[in-house]
Amino acid sequence: MVFRYCGKSVGVRLDGYQTFLYNRECSYRMTMQQWEEQLKTDGFNQVTEHKDPPGYEYPDHSHPVDTAHVVLKGSMRVWFDGREHIVKDGGRLDVGKHTIHKAKIGPDGCTFLIGVRM
Repeated sequence: MVFRYCGKSVGVRLDGYQTFLYNRECSYRMTMQQWEEQLKTDGFNQVTEHKDPPGYEYPDHSHPVDTAHVVLKGSMRVWFDGREHIVKDGGRLDVGKHTIHKAKIGPDGCTFLIGVRM
C-alpha cells in the first residue's frame, strides 16, 4: 500500500507498520487541522495533540491499538522492530498494535498528534 502527501508517494506499508517522511519537494506543509482530517480519513477515530520537552523519553511500551504519530514541530526518535526511525516536522510514523517501541524527543522538544485506530 502506498501513501501520498502533497500528491507524491511518500511511504509504503512494511511489516504491519507504515512510515511517512516529509517530502521536501512539497511547496507547503499540512496544517494541524488537515492532519487531523487525514488521520480520521485513515481510520484513526481519536486524535490528540501532545507537547513534550527536549530529551523526554518514553520507555519500551506497546498499545492494544494502531497509533499514528505526526510531528508538527520538533523531532522524535522511535525504535521498534530493531530499527530507529527519526520523525521531523511534517513527518508521520504509524506503529501497529502490540508493537513494543520506545521514543526519545529531540533537542528542540516536540509537538505532535497521536491518532488511535480502535
